[in-house]
Amino acid sequence: MSWLAWPFSKVLLADCTPSPDVQELEIIGAGLSRTGTVSLHTALTILGFGPCHHGAVHFFYPERSVAFTKALKGEPTDYRALMRGYRSIVGAPLCSLVPELLSTFPKAKAILTLRDTPEQWWTSMMATVPPMSFPLYRWSVYPIRYLGVWNQLVRTMLEERWDLLYGRGRRVGIENYTRHEAYIRLGTVVHVLGRAGAGDTLPEE
Repeated sequence: MSWLAWPFSKVLLADCTPSPDVQELEIIGAGLSRTGTVSLHTALTILGFGPCHHGAVHFFYPERSVAFTKALKGEPTDYRALMRGYRSIVGAPLCSLVPELLSTFPKAKAILTLRDTPEQWWTSMMATVPPMSFPLYRWSVYPIRYLGVWNQLVRTMLEERWDLLYGRGRRVGIENYTRHEAYIRLGTVVHVLGRAGAGDTLPEE
């Protein structure tokens, strides 16, 4: 079964099963993918905030990719029902649904993970998410259902959120990093991890 979970590590896979005892989302990872979300996932799990929702979840539960694709398109979504079983979340696509999640779970804390520089993030990003929007990749994974629906989810996130919020005509670029940080800081009280000033909390207005 390990091939189904590529490219995720055993650390992520160990805590991707929702728990029927968990009803409330407590921690929202607001940082983009490739900003230390695996490390945050591990830390949250150790600290007792698991199960933690990560991208690996979609490889075992393809129906979640379908549900989040609809949410990113703006279709009516019951986020409380969708997140039932998870105490925390990190990474894509939920980092693009932070306002919706905070509206549903107002007591949850948001954590914004950052790289030291936008250039570091872009170098890591270019090796992962953007290639999923290339036609050749889409055609090659289409017959494999869990990869096909995951690819559709990533494409929808880029087209419906990134392009509109950060892209300004360019769906994925290094500027998305700073624009996402500004977007999250603008409307969210966040704890910041990952560079100088880590641990700062924005004051409430």
